[in-house]
Amino acid sequence: MATIPFHVLINIINSMDNQRLLLYVSLALVLFLIWQAWQEQYGPKPEIPREIATSETRQTTPSTLQQDIPEPSDVPEVAAEIPTPKSTREAAGEHIKVVTDLFELNIGLRGGDVLRTDLLTYPKSLKIPEVPFRLLDDQYNLYIAQSGLIHDKIQERTDDLWRLAPSHHALYASEKSEYRLQDGLDELRVPLQWRGPNGVTVNKVFVFRRGSFLIDVQHEVINEGSEPWVGRQYRQIRHGPPQESDNRFLYTYTGAAYFDGKYEKIAFDDMESEPLRMDIVGGWVAVLQHYFVSAWVPQAEERNLYYTKVVREVGEPEYIIGLRSESISVPPADTGEFSARLFVG
Repeated sequence: MATIPFHVLINIINSMDNQRLLLYVSLALVLFLIWQAWQEQYGPKPEIPREIATSETRQTTPSTLQQDIPEPSDVPEVAAEIPTPKSTREAAGEHIKVVTDLFELNIGLRGGDVLRTDLLTYPKSLKIPEVPFRLLDDQYNLYIAQSGLIHDKIQERTDDLWRLAPSHHALYASEKSEYRLQDGLDELRVPLQWRGPNGVTVNKVFVFRRGSFLIDVQHEVINEGSEPWVGRQYRQIRHGPPQESDNRFLYTYTGAAYFDGKYEKIAFDDMESEPLRMDIVGGWVAVLQHYFVSAWVPQAEERNLYYTKVVREVGEPEYIIGLRSESISVPPADTGEFSARLFVG
């Protein structure tokens, strides 16, 4: 049997050691790149002062109001001057805190918008696991979920008609400033109330369930007026310009999407040149941000107009994807209800 010379054996061992060292160095480099990418996406970021983010940079204008509420019926939008409700950010700071087993979130009294969601089961960073990841945010980079009602007579654009239904510009009232899911309970209901001058009351109720990232949102229309109330609900997700990242190693999508039997993506940049306008039964609309998603999910049999819009405040574009229901009529002394579901997770 042939034997291997000692010096050859030493060379082989050294070669194996060099290969092992190279593997260790390569593995360390890959782990460093992954850690660097994670830090860029989810590491601590400087916070914008609240008074700047909520007052100076987000002042609602008549032209914005004309764009950020869908028209109530399938006729051309009226270009007349629109009466200006109070600023959507006038009630900034007036919000309800909600805490469940999965969420800590803020709901604004202005419109009942979902302004902020901290996901308690997902850390912001591996370095600070005790700080939850924030998905929806009205401060650092606008990303909120809006919903409201529009009256079918809104096409006439008179000041009184703007108060016939609570859009996301309307101011709601709440009995409490904080709601918590109590131990031993599986459901938490958060009610808001709006009263119009036409004898119509709208109760907007958020329903949270233990262990679920799906939130039920209900609009109950109580008509104590003398005429039928005819209107629709809309639900939309609003996102500011995506933050640029220097990460060249991990690609993740930030943009809108919808489902009409198949999954379709809509880049924010395409919303202005190719706006979505399509009637769809069932489906959903969503915004995807890296590995997380927020989505409005209608009932399976519900027909909606799916739409996208781009609005600008202080020059910055804000991208909207939403859906608007068919109308219902609520006779005097009767009650009607709209339902919606919001997924955040």
